[in-house]
Amino acid sequence: MIDISHKVSAQLQAAEWLYQQICAALESRPETCMPEYHWPLEPSPLLAQVSLDKTMEDKRYRKELKACKKRLAELHNELYRKKVPVVLVYEGWDAAGKGGNIKRLASALDPRGYEVIPIASPTPDELSRHYLWRFWTRLPKTGHIAIFDRSWYGRVMVERLEGFCSEDDWKRAYDELNEFERELTDAGTVVLKFWVHMTNRLSWSGFRTGSRTRPNSGRSPRRTGATGKNGTPIRKPWMKCSKRPAHKTHPGISWNRRISGMPASKR
Repeated sequence: MIDISHKVSAQLQAAEWLYQQICAALESRPETCMPEYHWPLEPSPLLAQVSLDKTMEDKRYRKELKACKKRLAELHNELYRKKVPVVLVYEGWDAAGKGGNIKRLASALDPRGYEVIPIASPTPDELSRHYLWRFWTRLPKTGHIAIFDRSWYGRVMVERLEGFCSEDDWKRAYDELNEFERELTDAGTVVLKFWVHMTNRLSWSGFRTGSRTRPNSGRSPRRTGATGKNGTPIRKPWMKCSKRPAHKTHPGISWNRRISGMPASKR
């Protein structure tokens, strides 16, 4: 109890009490305990087991692309009328064709109804908050589409590999990501995730082609994540990390694999 008959004395007593409470809280901070969640996971093949021998004739490719674009434009109008928000997530190897895939997808959409969101390193402002904050703030409004070029899965892949988060952080992230996506779908958002896969040979070929055709693009194996901090290839660790998100996804939001076994102009 604080005697408020004397204003100055009451303020000092309140400040002293607050100071003692803060000190006590700092001295006896409870240890965080990771809760155990049980997600009904869907079986998914490993990337190493995915067939990479798919091919398509140029004539058939152009015919199917035209038909898909027409259908996509119709779906875009329909989801706008029904006020359905859509989130599209692209992950995969560098130079695998994510950008080309997004370009062809977006060409069929009404420019007023979608946004392409490239995900790079977090800004200092974003680093001072929970890592999912920057994705929450970029979610689409009803009837619109948000296309994420890279996504929240960077927490359990690149951030894990490059040492930007602790082991507890990325292990806890699997439950956080599943919970995040479940909240979106429970609210009526359609979430579609695409993993663009390719062989190691095609990946390095893409880097060489990009460096010749776009010398000022800044695309290099080191800067895009194909190599680690010391310049050594990190595809094997990436294969190890990338298989866990595929196996730790709850039903309804599984990964769709897209295989890049064709020229960059068709990816």
